[in-house]
Amino acid sequence: MLLRIIRNRSLILANAGGERTRGDHFLVAREDAEGIRIDGTFEYMSLASVADVVFFKARLANGNGSVLCAADLRADSVRIGSWKFSGSMRLSDTSSVTFAGHRVPHGRYVLVPDDEVLRCTSDYQRCWFQLFLAEMYLARLERLHHVWGLWRPPEQIMSLNELSQLREYALRLLDGFSSGADIQPLQRTTCAMKLRVSLMAQSTMTALRGREDLTPADTPQLRADASELCYIKSQPTADEIILRSIGVLPLPPPTTQDPIPDTFSIETVQ
Repeated sequence: MLLRIIRNRSLILANAGGERTRGDHFLVAREDAEGIRIDGTFEYMSLASVADVVFFKARLANGNGSVLCAADLRADSVRIGSWKFSGSMRLSDTSSVTFAGHRVPHGRYVLVPDDEVLRCTSDYQRCWFQLFLAEMYLARLERLHHVWGLWRPPEQIMSLNELSQLREYALRLLDGFSSGADIQPLQRTTCAMKLRVSLMAQSTMTALRGREDLTPADTPQLRADASELCYIKSQPTADEIILRSIGVLPLPPPTTQDPIPDTFSIETVQ
């Protein structure tokens, strides 16, 4: 039903939430006779000023599960914050979104008694987005190497070859995936791709900044091009979390206020 509405009315769908914000855990939903009411803030939502509908998950106030919502954004009960990023990254239109007694009517939400029910969908969405993100950044890196005449070290050429093999494998897994299937191979593959592209982006950032002394007139543009490459470290599964999962970084001590997110079971993608 949601897909039909989006297609028929040419609506823009945004996605709120993600591992970078702890505020997600305090978004609450309360049932009433006309549907549910949402209160709380998501710190990160792309397409904030242009989206018509936002897709997210909220915890029921009574503690009996969660609710998956498709909420309208054009309402007085929704407040969009200022942009989170500057420079070219402002084009992502990423801001916070706050709901104050925002009503979601019947037919626009699903009550879910157990988070495990949503985990497969959430994990699949994350895998798909990591493949999409890797392709975008690879295209940008290729463009920056061409524009600035950057030297490509042998390690990066080998990484590109490995990425092509990982991509082929991931796409086969993606095409063959079905509900209830084991998603772990796809998760591990897309996380490996995302991490490898992120490391290539960081290497390119260093190379761009190294050219500032050689061409002072180009310094502003070099800095701008370098700075836009830093965001992949946090999108969508943070590099730090992937590195912890493979033993490169130690796990932080757990606390009751800030639980360690499972590497491959993180909330809905930004």
